[in-house]
Amino acid sequence: VSPNGEISEYRLQYKSALERQFSTISVTDEFCTITELTANEKYEVKVAAVNEVGCGSYTDITSVHTSPVAPTDVKVRMFSADAVQVTWCPSSSTDITGYLISYTTGDLTQTVLVDETATIASLHKLKMKSIYSIIVQSVSKNKKSDWSNERSLTTYVPDNVAVEGVTPASLKVSWILATDHDVVIEYKMVDSSDWKSEAVSSGTTTHTISGLVPHEDYSVQVACMSSSGVTGSFCETVNC
Repeated sequence: VSPNGEISEYRLQYKSALERQFSTISVTDEFCTITELTANEKYEVKVAAVNEVGCGSYTDITSVHTSPVAPTDVKVRMFSADAVQVTWCPSSSTDITGYLISYTTGDLTQTVLVDETATIASLHKLKMKSIYSIIVQSVSKNKKSDWSNERSLTTYVPDNVAVEGVTPASLKVSWILATDHDVVIEYKMVDSSDWKSEAVSSGTTTHTISGLVPHEDYSVQVACMSSSGVTGSFCETVNC
């Protein structure tokens, strides 16, 4: 309650620092959310109380920055047994000074900051046989964006991969997994560079590859695949 009577509403005025004219909204609570602002922009805000006498004096102007736009299309992939490559599309906001990558497994969260021109980062010395959650954030001079959509993967390589011939044109592949994951099997003739792949659902640790060229030597490798389709590191290649 003001000295001049009970407050009936508040008038909030705001504008971009680049604009000349304030916009005005009236609210009855002592807080409000202003929407449809420009990302990564400086805004000026002032408030006045209104009662039956009229509108009082406005407060001093308060400056606040909106958040920049978060990076999009974040992708992750294993490129060694303990390292991950993260890529993203850059923020559409101007004045970005860098990107912050956060990666978490269990109670351990680590971050790495890269410069504003980067759209790729490598995370090294990860824990083996661990599930990592990875998110990326735009950083500007004044504020950080919301986090990107989360991506996850498991740093695990299938163990004891074995390959044996079943028929002249088929191979049986077996492996051991400590976690229940889908896997991807890649195979090619030893002298070829044309890898082919087959996905195998979780719950099985054997798979038969059919339709091969009879009596040819083949190279086979196996990797885990996350629920979002991210392929982990492949085991060492097995020739048969």
